[in-house]
Amino acid sequence: MANDLVSYTLIVQGLLEANTTRFPQATVTAALRQAIDEYNRHVPWLESGTITAVANQQDYSLSALTGLIMPYDVLDENGSPISFYSYRQDGVTPYIFIAPAQPAGDVITIRYTKLNTLKDLDSASTTTIRTDHTNLICAGAVGFALKIRLSVRLEADNLDPTTIESYRHLSEQYLVAYYAQLAGMRAEQGVQKEPGSDTRTWEDEYHNWPS
Repeated sequence: MANDLVSYTLIVQGLLEANTTRFPQATVTAALRQAIDEYNRHVPWLESGTITAVANQQDYSLSALTGLIMPYDVLDENGSPISFYSYRQDGVTPYIFIAPAQPAGDVITIRYTKLNTLKDLDSASTTTIRTDHTNLICAGAVGFALKIRLSVRLEADNLDPTTIESYRHLSEQYLVAYYAQLAGMRAEQGVQKEPGSDTRTWEDEYHNWPS
């Protein structure tokens, strides 16, 4: 089976034992988007890229690093850690400030977290989600789909209280299990830091504070 939006949708609808009337494509897509958003908060993709140092420059744009969430480590040309903090200019463009400035022409390595993508969701061309996490994300999407279905039906109809409670209970079961597994995966993933480097990590609430 292809690892894309269509295959994920089929899995979610299969778990719901539903036809497209009760859980149409739009609902499942919205649910998958929510599930993947939460997945990215807990288990982002770890990537690295490089920038070239400019003489006496300490601020660098990271806009060329597509999908960047935030940098978690910066290394000089010899692989030694560089002190840094990250920020967003005008709240949009990602930047880092490094200290000290590096010699002109040196290659600076940026290790960073980025968003996972699902092929064909929001125009993504590839899927970066681990294949062994497919069922986990689809189960999370089931929980979100049930919440969406419940809210829509409450707005449109006066549902039987038993039906409402059943939807709510199933949604909570799926989502509690989903968040519990994400928390465990977040703890397991961690980030390997260079000896002597900044000990703050991507999941630390203080990660973006300057030293």
